[in-house]
Amino acid sequence: MTQSSWNGQGPDGDRPWDAPAFPRKPFFPKPFPWKTVIIILAIVMGLILLSPLIILGLFSLVAGEPTGTPAATPPYPVVVGARIDADELIVSTGRECPSGTSIGFSYYGSLAGSSDGGVLDTTTQTTVSQFNLTNPANDLIIDKNWPPLKSWSLDNVSSLSVQATLPDGSVGWRAMMDFSGLPAASAQHPSDEFYFGDFGWLTPEEVAARDGVDLLTVCSPV
Repeated sequence: MTQSSWNGQGPDGDRPWDAPAFPRKPFFPKPFPWKTVIIILAIVMGLILLSPLIILGLFSLVAGEPTGTPAATPPYPVVVGARIDADELIVSTGRECPSGTSIGFSYYGSLAGSSDGGVLDTTTQTTVSQFNLTNPANDLIIDKNWPPLKSWSLDNVSSLSVQATLPDGSVGWRAMMDFSGLPAASAQHPSDEFYFGDFGWLTPEEVAARDGVDLLTVCSPV
């Protein structure tokens, strides 16, 4: 038997036991994608912050429009009536408003020679269909009244806006009325008739009979 002449070197002169058993890799790849991580974290945080709004939006799609919001466009004209007796502004809703209805009145015109307006926020104590806005405490609980309508000359009141919130929380449609010529015209009509804009002079009973037929009132169900 002859002695081996292999000296432990490979054909290229390297020794296999000198090479590492496994290649060493860095713990993080170079360069580490910090920007990508930051963007992902920002997206996650944004979704967490927006999740209540997303849930609310999905709930709105399922549940529909909340009860307290009226339709964008009413199917018929919304009316409110008014007349002036003995320098007092009397307003009729036509349809009766139940006890506990919140009614907001906004009036516009000229006070003390300048363009101005006033606000009267009220709540009904009983079921009513007409109110004395010059002396509102006779018919309504006053939540806000500034400036008081009695400080105005009614000849200077140009228009009136009325909107009601019914006791169940539903918000009615807003009605607008133009007061042009109202003081002089009131004396020519019976005390139970009110001017309802394009519908002319009507009694509250006549308006209630037409409610939902060709007109709506501020206390009509929505």
